[in-house]
Amino acid sequence: MRDNQAIADALFPWVSSDIRSLRGRYPARPEWQVVSRIAPSPTGLFHLGGLLAAFVPYMYAHQEDGVFFFRIEDTDQERKVEWGVDFLIAGLHDFGLDPDEGRIAEGVDRGDYGPYQQSERLEFYRMMARYLIEQGRAYPCWLTTEELDEMREWQMLAKQPPGVYGEFAPWRDASTEEVLAKIASGEDCVIRLRAPYTHGERKTYPDLIRGDVTTQAPFVDTVLLKSDGFPTYHLAHLVDDWLMGTTHIIRADEWLASVPLHITLFEQAGLIPPYYAHIAPLLKSEDGKKRKLSKRKDPEADVRDLLARGYAPGGILSYLMTILDPNYEAWQNEHPESDVRDFHIDLEGLNNSGALVDEEKMRQVNREYLARLSRDELYDEAFAWASNHDADLFTLLEKGGDYIRDALNIERHTEKDPKRYVLYTDIYDQIAFFDDGIWGQRMVDVVWPEEFDRDFVATLLADYADRYDPSMDVEQWFDDLKEFGQGYGFAVNNAQFKEGWYIGKVGNLAMLLRLALTGTAQTPDLWSMMQIMGEERVKERLRKGNKG
Repeated sequence: MRDNQAIADALFPWVSSDIRSLRGRYPARPEWQVVSRIAPSPTGLFHLGGLLAAFVPYMYAHQEDGVFFFRIEDTDQERKVEWGVDFLIAGLHDFGLDPDEGRIAEGVDRGDYGPYQQSERLEFYRMMARYLIEQGRAYPCWLTTEELDEMREWQMLAKQPPGVYGEFAPWRDASTEEVLAKIASGEDCVIRLRAPYTHGERKTYPDLIRGDVTTQAPFVDTVLLKSDGFPTYHLAHLVDDWLMGTTHIIRADEWLASVPLHITLFEQAGLIPPYYAHIAPLLKSEDGKKRKLSKRKDPEADVRDLLARGYAPGGILSYLMTILDPNYEAWQNEHPESDVRDFHIDLEGLNNSGALVDEEKMRQVNREYLARLSRDELYDEAFAWASNHDADLFTLLEKGGDYIRDALNIERHTEKDPKRYVLYTDIYDQIAFFDDGIWGQRMVDVVWPEEFDRDFVATLLADYADRYDPSMDVEQWFDDLKEFGQGYGFAVNNAQFKEGWYIGKVGNLAMLLRLALTGTAQTPDLWSMMQIMGEERVKERLRKGNKG
């Protein structure tokens, strides 16, 4: 009979197998508490799929008064980039998804269940590996790369499933003497799971989004601990989510096929597995077909690119929730003042078939998001965005005070709200002329209508500056403008203009005022702009800008 204790002692002479004492290092979480997490690899890219994989567990944990934590999974040292951890932390912060626990800066943790970076937890994985070997549920394996390649080639030719299992697992049932001799030789080995199933057996497990899923039970002796002492994702997942008290693992569907193995690992370790939920993939339409959105090939997948192009973090989150949950848009329309984080998601009701990323829809959702913000919320968000992406807008907002805040808010939340801001990048051109310095620069190149003599325009604008009364409401102001215009030969309407002797209509007069006040023909409502500019600024611009 194989002496598993002797093998474990030879492999891990300085490692304890008392995993219960390991669990005792951490405080017990309340039994009712929902604990979910995001556990990305620091590979340098924060993409839409990764954002979604953080957003859903963040939302679910918090709506259940639970805990959302952030763990760095860096067991694949070859893919790790130097600044990857800081980049992920900053990405979560940009979207307001700061974790309750976890790695909050390079080498800095918040919470009682750390370290929250896997490369700092190697002792724990080795303890679990030793424990599984002692229990006869894992074993050391010395198959070389060449042997594995030859095995897979033979399996393909024989139309057998690839992998190490059964007759293709020579070290699975090797004698104690063979194993101890190999350990004594000093050759590197991996630790494999002794899979409890055979090919053809089925396993059913529940998924909170997809319902019961039945699939092939894990029959391959999967590597748990690599020869360099680092765990595979599978072993690290078992150990970390057990020790950290994770109750709900909500993640991308790329891990769906791993669930039978993960549940089996928990069972083999004598532990209760957490609940699993797998989010449907984001899709892209290409040549009439749908495929998974690629974080490397598709620019719209790169969250950094979306932010740089002027999308609001809240707008992106609202868009993701729109394609994730069919009930969200109706809820948002009923609760226009509410943040997306106030929405209550039902995991069972989430889209489980994949969602097509439509950037035109994303623009519409972003527009609606910006339109809902209050004046000060819009200013603060635009200011934060501009500080990283647009120096001109940043300078304009920084020095403008309440005057620019009011300009930013012009006509918003009115009956005729134009919702003119689709992206942050739309803001500067919409309000820049309110700044006196920028207005002065633009007046140098202003294009006046050719049909009006410059001296005539100068006289008209100077006279209107003397006449302008900011106390009038919009209807009074327009009636007064029409009366003023008639004195200069502008018709009050089309019917009057058709009489033939008028030089233009009241709209032409309004355009002259608009050009003098802003230097451009494309502006918000004229009366509203004049109200924000104030009497002194309006009259000064009319008198300075009338030189044409």
